[in-house]
Amino acid sequence: MKFKKILATIGVTALLTGAGLMAAQSASAHDAFLTGSTSCNTADGSATATWILSNDWDTAATVSNSTNTVIPNGTVIPPKTNGTNGTKTFVQTIAAPAAGVSVTASYTATWPDHTVRDIKAVKVTVPSNCTVPPAKDASAAVTITAPSCGVAAVLHLTGTNVTWSGTADGTPGPKTYNSKATATAGHTFPNGDTSKQFNGRLAGPLHYQNTNPHAPCYRPDTDAAASVSVSAPSCTAPAVLTLTGQNVTWTWMRSL
Repeated sequence: MKFKKILATIGVTALLTGAGLMAAQSASAHDAFLTGSTSCNTADGSATATWILSNDWDTAATVSNSTNTVIPNGTVIPPKTNGTNGTKTFVQTIAAPAAGVSVTASYTATWPDHTVRDIKAVKVTVPSNCTVPPAKDASAAVTITAPSCGVAAVLHLTGTNVTWSGTADGTPGPKTYNSKATATAGHTFPNGDTSKQFNGRLAGPLHYQNTNPHAPCYRPDTDAAASVSVSAPSCTAPAVLTLTGQNVTWTWMRSL
């Protein structure tokens, strides 16, 4: 009789030990994962980080101790179903310029049987080629003031978000001009070009003529005029010479 009791005790102990091993194995099978990836938004140079939380156990897991605000504490990760891990996805926006920016996330997963797993931090970095595209707002134009009688044509350069090289603004004719507008950093012309070239000829002044009164720049030969006036001296001021004239030049002659 005593022998049977001993055997029974051994059997119960073995059953309990086996149950303990099964429980340990079940607990050890609980696990959760975290993966992250980034993608560039080429339209504006921002980026998107995608976080996927994964649960490989047949009961849901609850998130706590999240280190990234885009993953809220209390998030429930669905259970594993038909051999496929349950997942929860979160999207994080990274403002432009996003190139080279890194973001991290980590969390703790807890199952209803109080199994706990601390998921280590995962870091993702936006590629350096995720750059802000240039604004297509550069502009450039050349205008020329037409020549007039005795006055040459003048070059005028205007533009926004550009720098000029070559023939300078305000250059008068007669001259060939060659001016280049280059878009400043972060800008292009509306068609995507980074520079524009302008070439042409600046005319010299229109010449006066005295043969056709109805044609431009007519000036008769007999329209020259000149006069001299001298103010009277006073006790405190000397006499003053005043020269006036039209279509004349003045030169000084030494008095004897």
